[in-house]
Amino acid sequence: MRIYHYMKLQGAVHVWLALYLVACGFQSILVLPFVGDKIQIPEMIFVVLLMVILRQQGLEFLQKVKRFKDQTSLWILPLLWLFILIGSLIFNQSLEGWLECIGVFYLLMVFITLLLLLSSMDFSNRIEFWFNCQLSLGWLMSITALIGYVFSWLFSSNLTAQVFFGYPYFGDVLRLQGFATTPAMYVSIITVPIATCLWYHRQMKGGNGLVWSALFFSAVATLSFSKSMIFIGWVWLVWIIHPFNRKTLLIWFLAFALFLIHLFFTHFLWVSNETLLHSDFSNSPYSSDEVIWKGEHHSLLGSGYYSFKQTAWKIFRNHPWVGIGPGQYNKAVDQLKAAGHYPLHLASYDPHCSFLGALATLGLAGGILFCLIWFLFLRKIQFAVNQSKLRIRNYLFLVTSIILFESVSMDVMNFRHYWIFAAFAIACTGNHTNERS
Repeated sequence: MRIYHYMKLQGAVHVWLALYLVACGFQSILVLPFVGDKIQIPEMIFVVLLMVILRQQGLEFLQKVKRFKDQTSLWILPLLWLFILIGSLIFNQSLEGWLECIGVFYLLMVFITLLLLLSSMDFSNRIEFWFNCQLSLGWLMSITALIGYVFSWLFSSNLTAQVFFGYPYFGDVLRLQGFATTPAMYVSIITVPIATCLWYHRQMKGGNGLVWSALFFSAVATLSFSKSMIFIGWVWLVWIIHPFNRKTLLIWFLAFALFLIHLFFTHFLWVSNETLLHSDFSNSPYSSDEVIWKGEHHSLLGSGYYSFKQTAWKIFRNHPWVGIGPGQYNKAVDQLKAAGHYPLHLASYDPHCSFLGALATLGLAGGILFCLIWFLFLRKIQFAVNQSKLRIRNYLFLVTSIILFESVSMDVMNFRHYWIFAAFAIACTGNHTNERS
């Protein structure tokens, strides 16, 4: 059943829900007065979605919360995350902090709303709906990004592709990012449609066109020249190895190996000594200017990500209990830079690590809650898989493993597409005993 036919049957709520899911691939288009780029097309669609829900369902929609008595921790913990943000903000008052709390409140609204809507569908329709939305997202993102990339290559840089000068291992390179905020964000978003197509082909006996779709999405994503392409490679490896059920240990071994490779190339740079002598590479926006090891012909430098992690840990040590407060991290980095404890040539970036970011911003309580949220989320998926053996099991674990790996180098708690996936994953972990793998 194609998505437009399904939408026709389901009505306005699911139409706007589908539009929201697809629009989340287009996060960097608008620049509005007063709010700048903080409000994008997905936020506008979400407001319309809420209005349509209230008009069609009213209080009946709010009463659906009663269905989740056995899943209270899975939406209470995210709410607690917001309360800890506000608690830390009380000790560190700032306008930026309030704006960040509003952003987190929006993500929680998205999570709870989608959880209720997706849970109200029966299992088969939910899978069909999710698959069609992800397939549409993949095609729209890939086609628009590729067209923009070609125009940027033929004429001049635009929103969809930017030239990165002196990019490690590639030099000056035109990197695709579509209408995402960065090339890495583009890969992060498109990885979910790729995984969805390959899972649906394998588990739901979809046609070979899904493999070609995933291949096209992957090929376009390579133009991002992002290290996160390793995660797309991981998805393809799982798809290739999956039919051999005895190879589960091999799958996890490869996952760990790819994670270490990503970890290394994200935080360290392998550079020839000649490059260091005859160029300004060590003062580029990709290097921390810290030599970790120096050999006869090559040296190992810390990347910018290496400095980001050091800085986040340093801030946490200085503010261990309540952190520096939401919205204050970049200011704290500026202070360290002024004191000579942060490379002057690097911008005052976020920590690019979800756990260290939680520690630095919210203190020890934030770090503990971050781990607790993830522990209960994984436990919920594992329990449901053991109890009902859903066909969705491998897909949920695959995407969840990517999120966990990515959280080491990205602030995934602020990624709306992962909050959306979390809502879908929890909606799929009910007791669907009639759905076997």
